[in-house]
Amino acid sequence: MKRLLGSYYKMLLLVFFSFSVFLCPPFSRAIARAEEWAKISLSIKGAVLKVEIADSPLKRAAGLMYRGSLKEDEGMLFIFLAPEKVSFWMKDTTLPLSIAFIDANGVIKEIADMQPNDLTPITSKTKVIYALETSQGWFKAHKIKAGDIIPGLGKKEE
Repeated sequence: MKRLLGSYYKMLLLVFFSFSVFLCPPFSRAIARAEEWAKISLSIKGAVLKVEIADSPLKRAAGLMYRGSLKEDEGMLFIFLAPEKVSFWMKDTTLPLSIAFIDANGVIKEIADMQPNDLTPITSKTKVIYALETSQGWFKAHKIKAGDIIPGLGKKEE
């Protein structure tokens, strides 16, 4: 019974947050700023990218919304709990972005460009566990394409 109630409260919190992101932008802005964002560096084909980690439902929902700028060598890595087809949109995101969908082995499956404030969903064609957002054109400028591997992501060798 306790487990059921715990799941109920988690679902209720997720529904409440989803409501705040879509219908109450000032509240979701405050949550996005209040969350502490861990950062790591990724090296992809010699190009270094400093990324914030979006590894919770709150962080994944907020993403890069309400950001005024993004440096050329910065981005955000979205981490999902299990491989799934994922969708992104650009609601309240004023920066043009590129997104790479990455599988559990760290292999880039596809890359797409996203336009500011576009509500059209961009959905991965395959199940992925990571999505990496950068300034638009970053992947192209560094000759990074589908099939490339991101060291440090994916299954650890034993």
